[in-house]
Amino acid sequence: MSKNIEQKCLSTNGGDTYYLQFHIKPWMFEAIPYFRQYKVKYPNRKNYKQSLKTKSLTIALEKMHNQLLEMHLVWNDIDEELQLDPKRYNIEVAPAPTPEEEYHRIRQAISKYGEDELEGYFEIETGVIEDRLEELSISDNEFDQQERRRLNAKLEAFRAAYEREFTGEDNKLDPAPHRFEITFMAATKLLVKEYEEDGRDPKTIGKINIAANKFLEFLGVPDLTLTKIRRLNVKQYIQHSRKKGIPRNTFSNEFGLLERIYLNAQDDGYISPNIVSPFVGHRPLKGFKEEESKGLYTPEHTYILATEALAEGRIDILTNVAVSYYTGMRSSELYDCTLEVHEGIKYLAIKEGKTVNSVRPTPLHPHLEQWLTDNKLLPAVGHKFNWPNTSSDAFNKSFNRFSNKHLLKKHNVSEEDGKLSHHSFRHGMSTRLHQQGLSELEVAHVVGHKQGTVAQTTSGKTYIKKAQIPIILDHIKNIDPIELPNTKAYAS
Repeated sequence: MSKNIEQKCLSTNGGDTYYLQFHIKPWMFEAIPYFRQYKVKYPNRKNYKQSLKTKSLTIALEKMHNQLLEMHLVWNDIDEELQLDPKRYNIEVAPAPTPEEEYHRIRQAISKYGEDELEGYFEIETGVIEDRLEELSISDNEFDQQERRRLNAKLEAFRAAYEREFTGEDNKLDPAPHRFEITFMAATKLLVKEYEEDGRDPKTIGKINIAANKFLEFLGVPDLTLTKIRRLNVKQYIQHSRKKGIPRNTFSNEFGLLERIYLNAQDDGYISPNIVSPFVGHRPLKGFKEEESKGLYTPEHTYILATEALAEGRIDILTNVAVSYYTGMRSSELYDCTLEVHEGIKYLAIKEGKTVNSVRPTPLHPHLEQWLTDNKLLPAVGHKFNWPNTSSDAFNKSFNRFSNKHLLKKHNVSEEDGKLSHHSFRHGMSTRLHQQGLSELEVAHVVGHKQGTVAQTTSGKTYIKKAQIPIILDHIKNIDPIELPNTKAYAS
């Protein structure tokens, strides 16, 4: 397939003649009469292939679109897939790409072409658009006129992108501004896409849009050209956030994402590398309030939570309390962990986490294992706990709401020594391990804390290599057991 063709359903199969070729998806058989008949005639075929009987790319593109329309299909450039014809089925489709999006898309694509290929591709791509514009010029239909206006803008974007490549502007020491400048939200989408491709944590990815929207809300605009953001805008935003009482760590993380949005667009050539980012030079962030100190759940707190959970019939909360007290796992880790066995030792396997060190085995304290077994709450090997929540975030919020109502408010538990939340189990576990005489590195390895430079030392690497599950279990065994209610009493 010619690499300048976006439609994946157009191919040459290694020859000169173009074919319309694509996988027939189940919804096509269900929704489109053509494919219902096709299935009757060819019950075992899952792919459609038809020769367009031309070696001309321009003619092939025209035939492809006409043939698709006869099948009640259109090619969606945004999602790069076949969809139902919106005019025929009266469905909502994604908005057409803006000229700015078209410009940068084609600019990125043609940067891979050789000098001898550029001219040919330019003639092909602009020729296809020009031919369609000529057809539309004789129509008075409003829909056709809308398409004509869109294609004129698209043609302008294509020509501007090729002109920049022809002149080698991006290779100059001080390149001129782009004809179509990228907007802040478009740059945000770029970073989101990059993080998704890198397999970043969905929660982190979600925070990119949150940070971007907060910044735009402060500016009072839905979007703006990236290069129009001034250092003064950023300075005022920092002052505004400080006055609102946003904690330093929270704002620092959001501000870091704003910095990254700008830098990522710059690195990818959407704006000049010589522009100084308005987000640079504001650190260290001064005058922000510190995060609230974190409290820890004592054995007494844990017992109250457990008995209240049983009284309310919340076996999920009871299980959460028991496992969290003995493991110090993050709520997200507990939500997704599975039970495994190694050399006869049962442990909870954390395969994904907040940091690299989060991925670890967590052996079960003997008292916890016995309690889970007696109460028939221990999952089968290779399986997760049967939580009723649909996500780890909902799982965490559900526990915190329960703790607030049934511990803090009902029993008048003070948070004077620190705010209590599910994370307080983690602090409690670390404290108990320290009280047992474990080193900072040993505690970090058990609970999955960031180990810092100590883990990079020879002694650190030696310890981590030797710290297998039996050794971790020995550390956990030293924690004094607590009283946990029996669910049989609830059942009776």
